[in-house]
Amino acid sequence: YLNYDSLAAGSSTTLRDDEHVIEVDLERGGTQLLVIVSSQKTGAVVEGAQVEWLDAQGNALGTKVSGLDGSVSFNGLELNEQYYATAYAENYLPQRIAFRAQDLEQGSGDQRVLNVQLEAASAGNSSSLTVFVTEKGVPANNATLKFFEVVESQKLPLGIPETKTDVLGSFVGTF
Repeated sequence: YLNYDSLAAGSSTTLRDDEHVIEVDLERGGTQLLVIVSSQKTGAVVEGAQVEWLDAQGNALGTKVSGLDGSVSFNGLELNEQYYATAYAENYLPQRIAFRAQDLEQGSGDQRVLNVQLEAASAGNSSSLTVFVTEKGVPANNATLKFFEVVESQKLPLGIPETKTDVLGSFVGTF
């Protein structure tokens, strides 16, 4: 974790004999993960891609949306650990990549760079999925949908962002 400096935070406390609780929000320190999302076909960066960083068990460590430069960054990367990253943008197929930080390209300072290339969706490589959710025969609107893939008996996020059903209890997506 990063150091906490009470002076930099604009906080000062005089401690006396009484117990005093100080709440401190810590940020992850360590190595930074820089994820750059680009188009597999053109090499152009993809703005607005949802990128999720996951641990080896598939638990989310953070989710961000890529900016104009197609990148997002996360702090707290451990060099010897296994991770996953997913990326999804409209008109592209979702992508999930397994990686070890120590195998990634060295960026500036204490940074590792993961390049994620998204394949454009087309009629030849995607299909439409319709999901209907009901509860006791009644459409369940606003139901949360999460999409996973089972790989070697491990449930991993597919890379499609969490979504909700409409008022008719349905969701239609093309992936």
